[in-house]
Amino acid sequence: MAEMYDRFASVYDQLMSDIPYAQFAELFRTCVQYTNREPRRVIDLGCGTGAMFPYMIHDARMIMGVDPSAPMLAVAAKRVQEHGVSRRISLYQGMADSFSVPEKAQWCVAFCDVFNYILTPEELVASFSRVRDNLTLDGYFLFDVHSVQKAQSGIGRGEYFDVSDEAVALMRTDFDAMTRMISYDLLLFSREEDGRYQRVDEWHKQRVHTLSEILRALSAAGFSKVHIGSDFSFAFNEESTVAMPQLEAQDDDMNQTAIEVVTCVDRDSLHHAQRWFFLATDK
Repeated sequence: MAEMYDRFASVYDQLMSDIPYAQFAELFRTCVQYTNREPRRVIDLGCGTGAMFPYMIHDARMIMGVDPSAPMLAVAAKRVQEHGVSRRISLYQGMADSFSVPEKAQWCVAFCDVFNYILTPEELVASFSRVRDNLTLDGYFLFDVHSVQKAQSGIGRGEYFDVSDEAVALMRTDFDAMTRMISYDLLLFSREEDGRYQRVDEWHKQRVHTLSEILRALSAAGFSKVHIGSDFSFAFNEESTVAMPQLEAQDDDMNQTAIEVVTCVDRDSLHHAQRWFFLATDK
């Protein structure tokens, strides 16, 4: 994953300007209020260019940004300096399954399909375990992933383009329903300082995880309870504890896992959601 964003880190924010950072931040704030767990230290896993920092710095005393891409972290470092909050934000290069931070955090957030870049169940368990190892015993882990519905209907097979003075981007997507793999082929022409445009070719791959795969991995990583929400919503006032086989009927062995599952959305909305959200803890 580290190399995937290296060559277009400088124009990433421009190309991804439609990412709803404010909605991610508001959901984080809602979860903090619900848990009553103060976010003294927050890990922003997959922080990229640090676009979430300005939104979260109002709620967190310290933010530890983690990303595998050095060029993306360089852009994040510049953003931190420009906002004058360098004493409260530190950056670390690392992969999801092997990162470490100097102090354990009360919260870890991973927004905008970070874990869809994890391609195997084994890597998913390793990544969730790494998160748990870097959290305090009563810490919380908030993240989202693409749903199966989004991959089938929202991403599917298509072509997209973005044109500006600084960059021209063409992207082709494809979804393999059998393997649940999403492929992104990106052709980018990025404007250099001398006015010429440099061509960059990128190829990204993601995997859509089922609900049961995610819940198994969280359980194997040592998390004991998880709330499930969808499309930027946790209806905590409507939460209900469910048995995991009720979520995906084809997984008859789900009741063998130890994690307690609490749904904060009705089942129909869950299965038609574009994004699934998870709030996990080991307390």
